[in-house]
Amino acid sequence: MNRQTMILTALALASLGAACTVSDPIVGTTSSAGAAGPAVPTPFVPFEPSDPPVQPLSAAPGGATTGSAGASTENAAGAAGSGGASACDPGGPPVGPPIMSPFRPDLSGPVTSAAVPPRPLSGGTLLVLAGDRTAVAADSDRDRVFIVDLAARTLSATVELSAGDEPGRLVQDAAGDVHVALRGGGAIVTFDPSSGIVKAREPVCAAPRGLAYEPAKDLVHVACADGQLVSLHASGGVYRTLTLDRDLRDVVATKTGALLVSTFRRADAIIVDENGNVMARQRPPTRHGISAMGLPHSLSPAVAWRMVPLGDGGALMLHQRGVDDQVDPVAGGYAGVKGCDGIVESAATVVAPDGTMTVSPGLGM
Repeated sequence: MNRQTMILTALALASLGAACTVSDPIVGTTSSAGAAGPAVPTPFVPFEPSDPPVQPLSAAPGGATTGSAGASTENAAGAAGSGGASACDPGGPPVGPPIMSPFRPDLSGPVTSAAVPPRPLSGGTLLVLAGDRTAVAADSDRDRVFIVDLAARTLSATVELSAGDEPGRLVQDAAGDVHVALRGGGAIVTFDPSSGIVKAREPVCAAPRGLAYEPAKDLVHVACADGQLVSLHASGGVYRTLTLDRDLRDVVATKTGALLVSTFRRADAIIVDENGNVMARQRPPTRHGISAMGLPHSLSPAVAWRMVPLGDGGALMLHQRGVDDQVDPVAGGYAGVKGCDGIVESAATVVAPDGTMTVSPGLGM
């Protein structure tokens, strides 16, 4: 690669970096040959309500882009001037609204708060029962479970729970009864879906999260946030209690008798055999790739939102991956030198009954 090609390549990368990082402009001097000088980052200045509103960007004659946040120029030779506000499209003047809205919210009115704080979104609160004619939906905000006739499209019954119970995951056993985990109530409630009548309430742990039914042993397995894995007889009574890692999220019963248990923040999969022994702890591997800027970056797995059973006896884990690189705490820092591809991606990993993992590429969500 000759000198001229190297210079043009460097300028192209610099231009893209300035375009995709609004608050981290590339500042430097350029010689007549077009080579960029050393970059000097602009210090971060937090927005204060007393500051004057930011003016919209406008295209100046000769292709220069100006705005109150900075300016960028680009001549025919491709030389990069002092970087500032620009769009992620490096070609042509930026279009669209200003970087910061000039309108300030009116916060002079009275402040009100909800009497009951909203519950976190947990998912897994909808279950279609055997026969595909009935669905049950847990309403964690109102502490109730709805039973719906899918064929008639009508509400068949409502299971009223205690205030603060926060119903979450649901499973159905071989007898047709439905078990629901009460994240706030620390118990498992069993009810008849044909009538909505509660048959039992079994205390298990402080914060039950995941549920799984094992037909071979007629057991309901409960994954708890404090690290307990409690196995209940579907008809009532504790069969076994194991202590695993804290922050358990979901549990899946495999056809081999093993249990796959996920952790929430780390996105681990813990494999427990039928005798209750921990056989392995697996974690989706870190993904190494190339960013939109053409630079290497790595993304580590975290936050396993949901793990559900697959037909072959394994499980599917939906989780996130986040970049391990430095993130600039400024507007536009989520892209930074990594281009416009952000710092977090969604991913799905297949977990086999023996713990073997098949990692998917990013889902682009």
